[in-house]
Amino acid sequence: MEITTACLDLDGINVLGHGKVTIKRPNDYNPALAPPVNPLTLPRLDTAKLGIVSTTVPDGPNKIFIGGLPYHLTEPQILELLGAFGTVKAFHLVKSDPTALTSKGYCFVEYADPNLTQVACMGLNGMDMGGGKQLSCRMAVQGLSVDNAEMTALQMGGGAFAAPVAAPPAAATVVDGVDVDALLNAALGGGVGAAPAMPAAASIMQMNPMTMMQPPQVAVDPMAVANMLDAALGGLPPQPVPATPQPTRVLVLLNMVLDEDLANDEDYLMLEEEVREEVGKYGNLRSMKIPRPQDGCASSAIGKIFLEYATPSDAMNAEKELKGRAFGSNVVDASYFSEESYARNALS
Repeated sequence: MEITTACLDLDGINVLGHGKVTIKRPNDYNPALAPPVNPLTLPRLDTAKLGIVSTTVPDGPNKIFIGGLPYHLTEPQILELLGAFGTVKAFHLVKSDPTALTSKGYCFVEYADPNLTQVACMGLNGMDMGGGKQLSCRMAVQGLSVDNAEMTALQMGGGAFAAPVAAPPAAATVVDGVDVDALLNAALGGGVGAAPAMPAAASIMQMNPMTMMQPPQVAVDPMAVANMLDAALGGLPPQPVPATPQPTRVLVLLNMVLDEDLANDEDYLMLEEEVREEVGKYGNLRSMKIPRPQDGCASSAIGKIFLEYATPSDAMNAEKELKGRAFGSNVVDASYFSEESYARNALS
């Protein structure tokens, strides 16, 4: 049962280049009937050891948000750049839809070695991508505290993730020429029956969590990073570089409005109040518009939030603070909007 649960982490992987696989529970699966399991003792499949980069980046202390990516860069090109800092465990490049040729300019990533999280953030943040673009890199999960020393040790201890697993039968299980047992053993980080035992809780509690949270001194060759960047950006046909918008007093926010927020006046007013309170922290907010279908605005304006600040400086500060922030399961995007169009209510 533990291995079955661990295999859910493989949902969405591309197996041997033949296409992505969907892995999920059966429709009639009832989790209430399953025996209780301590999540800390569950084995975790280290898909990076199989040369697989998961397409799902789970929330946690090692999830990184990277913004400011040139829209035309492909997943392999970005992965090549990220690989300069270490082995990538999970990666998700956000697109408007799965078939889109270009991205929305940001992604999420997690490295196989948790110790590389802060190193990669420092190395990637502010990196010049050309055309006036700089990468913005930060921890995706804001305000995460580590109060539990046992959890900290498990997150920072690498091999401690692998729980003891019973040895499989002597006869190898081969499916379509693939030794499933060998793949499973590699994913769990060792030979059959040789996975390291979970450290005792008493020993873990004796560790100093503040010491473990210090980023290690990992050497990153700047030339290697530069070469990876050149490889990612080079060899491509010339791409039109979008003009960097000039700061205005008006911002437009994306990924903050749900359909249900516009369904009735009560939900709409609640959204308006919450947004006004939050965005007002970053500058002198003069007015705000959240278009609804009945307002007669262009359909492209529905689902956006328009903010008018007193000065461009206020808008610049708000753009810096709001862009890239998590809003539920989405990430807020912020950009400048024409003051003249806003005044004419020509929202789009």
